[in-house]
Amino acid sequence: MYDMLQRLHELKPFCVEHQDAMPDLKLPVNDWLSLKDMIDSLQPARDGIIFLQKHDITMGDFFGCWWKIISKLKKKNSLLSNCIAKSMEKRQKALFENPIYSSALFMDPRFQCLLNDSSKIEAKDHLQKTWRILELLLINENEANTNNVQCNVAHEENVMDFDDDLESFIQSSSQTNENMSININSSQRSIGILLEEYDNIPRMHHSIDIKKYWTERLESMPELYKLSQVVMAVPCTQVSVERSFSGLKFILSDLRTSLSPDLLENIMIIRGNNFSNK
Repeated sequence: MYDMLQRLHELKPFCVEHQDAMPDLKLPVNDWLSLKDMIDSLQPARDGIIFLQKHDITMGDFFGCWWKIISKLKKKNSLLSNCIAKSMEKRQKALFENPIYSSALFMDPRFQCLLNDSSKIEAKDHLQKTWRILELLLINENEANTNNVQCNVAHEENVMDFDDDLESFIQSSSQTNENMSININSSQRSIGILLEEYDNIPRMHHSIDIKKYWTERLESMPELYKLSQVVMAVPCTQVSVERSFSGLKFILSDLRTSLSPDLLENIMIIRGNNFSNK
């Protein structure tokens, strides 16, 4: 809609010049002013959509973009801009009140200071759970590699004593469970301490490259670096337009080429509204 209105406003001189010969081009002065006001009101949201179509933004980048849009809409202070701002503030409760968002901002020194105490507790708990999963994946991978080596050795030696094999199996399972429990508990304690130390980290300017920030700390903060890579991988891009275009190929198939443009547009509007309401 923004591009359509902007293009119409750019053609205002042409419309004014030819409005006597083509009455359909004639618009009252107040309508032109209202058109310009609508364009200015939609500008922040349009710029935000363009930014969110990037492929490499993090949850912190998304929050910064969202906040800037609302701030610019409120500064515009028109009926349309205020309605959009209120809708965004209503929507952000579902987007930002969850442990994934809190964890991402906790690991982002640009925005960590915006979290309250309860959000920080929620973030630390979620990050410790995430670390536990990472440790389990690593343990399972190491066990799989160890088992493969042991199987190869056993096959080469051709050991066929079933009693010894059973005892070895029981002992290995017992040791594995004990070691896993000890390693996980120790790891949880250490990651908890690291997260506490990282809490209240000095704030960085919002324009810094957060990916570069964590890359530079790969050696000094290896555990937190791993966690940061997980939380920064949360997808935040805006792809609803691409989804609508993908749906077009299913509607306008080879067997339905007789659909009129108006009917096709109506179907796409209904389909797009259904997606946005989910």
